[in-house]
Amino acid sequence: MMVRRETIEQAGEMPELYFLYYEELDWSERITRSGWDIGYEPRCTVFHKESRTTGRESSLRTYYLTRNRLLFGWRNRRGAARLLTVLYQCGVAAPKNAATALLRGRGDLARATVRGIGAFFTMKNKTD
Repeated sequence: MMVRRETIEQAGEMPELYFLYYEELDWSERITRSGWDIGYEPRCTVFHKESRTTGRESSLRTYYLTRNRLLFGWRNRRGAARLLTVLYQCGVAAPKNAATALLRGRGDLARATVRGIGAFFTMKNKTD
């Protein structure tokens, strides 16, 4: 990723409150809201070793994905869209993920989903 210094000065640095997952998407939203365009070079190939740090089916990954999906919606949507995003994540997506985990015998992932929702609602500062 190449970003101009002026872009960072105007849009701010990448938000650290995410810790894992969604921080680059949130930053991209802030950059575009600051009036910058985001481009890509389609002839380039990037190889990404997905989930090498946390593991593809880990409770840590599930926890942060759940929490940060909610956090992203909260930070980047307004009004009814914000409410609908949180309601959808808590009422549809997260319960589906937890039920799927339970059906696969992965109670740890179901618990991580519930913990992620709880962590979102108890976060003191969701704006940075």
